[in-house]
Amino acid sequence: MALGLAAVAVMVLLAPLSVAWVSGHRGGSGTGSGTDVLAAPEATQPDTARQQAIQPLGVRPSHLGNSPVSSVPNQQAITLALWAPGIDHGYVPQGLAFAEGQVLVSGYRSTSPAVSMGACRVYRVDPATGESTGYFDLPPACGHAGGLAYAGDGVLILSDTRRLYRINLEHALREQHARNAITGILDLGGALRGSFSAFVPAQAWPGDMSGNQPDNQTGSEPVPGPGVFIGAWSTSARKARGYFLPLSLFDSHTGSTITENNATHTLALRARAQGGSFAPDGSLWLSYSSHDFGRVEQLDAASGQILASYLLVNGTEDIGFDNKGKLWAVSEAGSLRWRSWRTSFPVVFRLDTTLLE
Repeated sequence: MALGLAAVAVMVLLAPLSVAWVSGHRGGSGTGSGTDVLAAPEATQPDTARQQAIQPLGVRPSHLGNSPVSSVPNQQAITLALWAPGIDHGYVPQGLAFAEGQVLVSGYRSTSPAVSMGACRVYRVDPATGESTGYFDLPPACGHAGGLAYAGDGVLILSDTRRLYRINLEHALREQHARNAITGILDLGGALRGSFSAFVPAQAWPGDMSGNQPDNQTGSEPVPGPGVFIGAWSTSARKARGYFLPLSLFDSHTGSTITENNATHTLALRARAQGGSFAPDGSLWLSYSSHDFGRVEQLDAASGQILASYLLVNGTEDIGFDNKGKLWAVSEAGSLRWRSWRTSFPVVFRLDTTLLE
């Protein structure tokens, strides 16, 4: 693993680049159901004065040479940028979580557009420097590592397509492997997929602790304390759904297969959902992307009503709020697997959501 610091360069202005840009919107009565198409139409570039060159901290991926990263939608809201870790080793960034002042980024190893699975690794990155301060590998059964959710007290939840892992974070980092640090495994059956995951604080759980639940409660499990929200990525909105699962399942069902019947609540999602995180106000933020668009939306966690929607960089994967209420995201655009994309932005970045348009 390459370690080191990049000098913080003087900010310079870039000539306008061809990127899709439309204004964000707030409000509306839409939900994630239906066959919504999120790809943005071509739009005019914002004025050059607002499109300053992003200068990420950390280790620049060697295949980029001296090329700058692409100009991206809502760039004015990016307040910090770090090079995504592991790019030179072939890792494709996927999951993201903020834990104890550090950024965690998971990924799988692939340099071919035809290969969507590979060895999984989690990196820990210092946001002050962009330097990787540790990593650990996952067992061979892990093939995508699409989501990370930090539950506090050193407990990390990692979601793979068909499995959830509960991990003692410090133990895994110390041994640089999770084999002896896994404290629970849940196999995902039925409609469940672990394309991404988000920690659900007790106060953000849909319904209330007395058992009064929304109409879209799905299972018979009692309303728990904290939990994990997992989402199923799909190109079809009919198959894209999110599920609220109690963390207590790791104690009562570890080593077993759970299904949608173990979820206490479900939400319809738009197609191509890539990540999620709960904001301090209890709202649910979701990211969506492909090679030609990126978007983040704020939802009411109980009803799924879309409260706000904004364009982001193509290839945006997981997102996560830090302890100061700032939203972090990571893009796979420009990783070795996707180096042929027009957009090159293999970056972990922090957003001030009040500056999104």
